[in-house]
This record gives sequence, structure tokens and C-alpha cells, in this order.
Amino acid sequence: MDDGVGMTQIGCNSRMPDIHPPEILKTKVSGKRLKGGKEKAVEQSNKIKRLCRGCNELANHYKRNCPKLKKRLLYQLMIVHCLSLKLHQPMQTTMMN
Repeated sequence: MDDGVGMTQIGCNSRMPDIHPPEILKTKVSGKRLKGGKEKAVEQSNKIKRLCRGCNELANHYKRNCPKLKKRLLYQLMIVHCLSLKLHQPMQTTMMN
């Protein structure tokens, strides 16, 4: 029976959706333990040192990821950017009366 409110009767042939319980998920971690600061430091000291061509030091990095070289490049880029801004600014002229 339809009373005009949007409610209809459900017949015997209507299908109910199949509802299944959720799958059980693993909540435990993989069993890999976290290393402490001392243990990480010992591993770093046992690594073979490389000659960095950016700072010419024996270190655990090379030129591609040299922290000193990155600082130097950022500084140079900042200078170039500042100079380019000064070149593109219109010259201010003072008018004499």
C-alpha cells in the first residue's frame, strides 16, 4: 500500500543484502624491534667511510648528499635571487625642483 509518503510494502520476493562479519585484522607488529641511539651510533661507526668530493672529508656521505655543499649551494642561490630582484626593480629617480 502506498500512502504517498514514500513508504511501500516489501513483498515476499524482495532480497535482503548478504551481511558478513568483518575479516579479522592483525594488530600486532611484524616483530622487528626498534634500535636505540647507542646501537645506531655503533653501526654508523662501523660503516666504511667515503671520500666526499664536496667537502673533501672522509665521511658517511658523498658529494650528492653532502650537507656542507647543500648549505653552500643554498647560500649561492639566495645571493643570485637577491641580485636578480635588484636588477629587475625600476630605478628610482629623484626630481629636483
